[in-house]
Amino acid sequence: MFEILADANVYNNQLKVGDIIVEFEGKPVATVDNLHKYLHEEVIGRKTALGILRGGRKEMITVIPGEMR
Repeated sequence: MFEILADANVYNNQLKVGDIIVEFEGKPVATVDNLHKYLHEEVIGRKTALGILRGGRKEMITVIPGEMR
């Protein structure tokens, strides 16, 4: 993550700048294009499981993606 936008309507307090997203709802994320493919209208506003690398360790977190403004 390069930037996390503050949004009172989106639950993302577990995601931190520097995290590397490697899994989205159980599907591998190898590239930014993979991540964009998984981010569609059906997941906006819905709890979503992410696998991230943080400090060299894999962790699972839950976020609620929001729309880009």
